[in-house]
Amino acid sequence: MFNKLENEVKELNNKIISLCNDNGEINKLYKGSQIYYSPIRIKPEIMILGINPGSGYFRINNQIVQNFEAPDENEKSDYMEELKLLCRKMNNPILIEKSFITNTYYFATDGDAQLKQLIKLLPLDIKTEFEEKAKKWTKTFIKEINPKLIFCMGAFAWDKLKSFYKDNIEIIYEKGNIFEAKIENKPVIACSRSYSIIKNIDSVANKLKEYY
Repeated sequence: MFNKLENEVKELNNKIISLCNDNGEINKLYKGSQIYYSPIRIKPEIMILGINPGSGYFRINNQIVQNFEAPDENEKSDYMEELKLLCRKMNNPILIEKSFITNTYYFATDGDAQLKQLIKLLPLDIKTEFEEKAKKWTKTFIKEINPKLIFCMGAFAWDKLKSFYKDNIEIIYEKGNIFEAKIENKPVIACSRSYSIIKNIDSVANKLKEYY
């Protein structure tokens, strides 16, 4: 269903890998590409949007991740355990099995600070493509997946989503560590994270419970 998108991700990934051969700084930062953290689920209860894949695969396997297809079941990771905890606090543990999970960027680094550093190091044409494709791919998923609600895991993902929909987003609440908006009448909830942990997770769970 998303073959065109997946092929575009592969192409951009290959361009970055080519840069790695000539640029030691980019090579040190780039940990590969992964699109999906769940099966493709159409009209899911929730679409979870993170920042980008981390470096866990690289640390475990000592090679960059190259994963462009959706898994048959949700990925197993510390990130997924955090989402499961959030769902349990919502008294809705099976919500995670009714979700579609991906990221704003599909290119892996060791944290968002290194993602920002990687983007700065890219040549202008690749950097422009990197940003424009992230916007295009995110909008494609939101339109075609058509989730009941979008949940941004982290302020970075929230800020990027706002920039992608700057002319079509209604900000409802943006204060503290919980943010709320509507994109073309589709609800968006976002939270802040610190050291990969949701801040005030009970409050975030209570906000999400308003919709379930």
